[in-house]
Amino acid sequence: MKRTSKYIIPVILTLSLTACGLPSGKTAAEKAVSKYPGTESTSMAWEEYPEDNLFGLIAVGTESDNGVSTIVLVFDDPGKDGVDPAIIRECNTVSGVCPYGYFEFDETEITEKSGFCYVRLAYDSRITLNTVMFDIGDERCNVDFKDGLDLTYCDFRDPAENKWLYQAYDDSLQAWGDITDRQEMNVALSVGVDDPYVYTMLGIDESEYSASNTMGSVTIFVYEYDHKDESYNIYGEVKEAAQTTIEFNLVDDSGQIKEQDVFKLYKSEGGSFVDITPSDCTLNAEPGDGSYLSVRMQSSLLGALSEGDYRLEYGIYSVEFRLSEMTYEVW
Repeated sequence: MKRTSKYIIPVILTLSLTACGLPSGKTAAEKAVSKYPGTESTSMAWEEYPEDNLFGLIAVGTESDNGVSTIVLVFDDPGKDGVDPAIIRECNTVSGVCPYGYFEFDETEITEKSGFCYVRLAYDSRITLNTVMFDIGDERCNVDFKDGLDLTYCDFRDPAENKWLYQAYDDSLQAWGDITDRQEMNVALSVGVDDPYVYTMLGIDESEYSASNTMGSVTIFVYEYDHKDESYNIYGEVKEAAQTTIEFNLVDDSGQIKEQDVFKLYKSEGGSFVDITPSDCTLNAEPGDGSYLSVRMQSSLLGALSEGDYRLEYGIYSVEFRLSEMTYEVW
């Protein structure tokens, strides 16, 4: 009897531990993280996720060292509602999206071990990574981190209709939400070659009064307004400053037109014109044959103008003009 009791006690203890709710085995994410083959395994911070999602994404590891950031995405095979895992495992390209555009990773490594797919990506730590994109043919898988964790599958194989599948992770519930879908007809196919491309932008509005003024023999008229926001490189550094441009011409029938030294810009507010002349404005004047002068005013500080009435003064000459949202057609 003593010999038999040695085997009965361990069995009873094992059953008791299981009944208390202790895990009987690792999750897929835990197994995948423990088997990660990379050298960063000891210093990497991991987030683990349930495997019931579009791509079978089960873990994300991150590390930053000496100006280099590394992210590792770990995938298991998705369930019956997921997309073809070959899009990720056999993709043609892997690229990144940051707040200021697209970029290529400095290092891209896709390996498979123990049934898991590990995607290791390295990039400059100055870059804020929003999205990782996997492309194969006309299909794309996006893993987005901008506003939480979101997954998007894009299907562009049908020329007449584009399709998307979405799924988001709920941090509070630690669970994936439902998969939603969207379809969109390809507008380019529904527009004939003889149809115009229509767009709107702020422009010179002469529907109520002309943007010109004649003073003696000289006529001054405003014909172009343009604004470009500042542009950034992928590190968030300003590549080109914002620039506002106003172009106007002066025509002198007597052939005595001359460049002026003073420029002023006003905007109508509350029935009177308020000076909004930027301190950094530059003037580029190109004379014609003595009877024509083309002037371009540029500023990085003026900013985008809004709809309304304006007054421009160029030396002794002045003109009022209106800016409105205008509709244009390009054929």
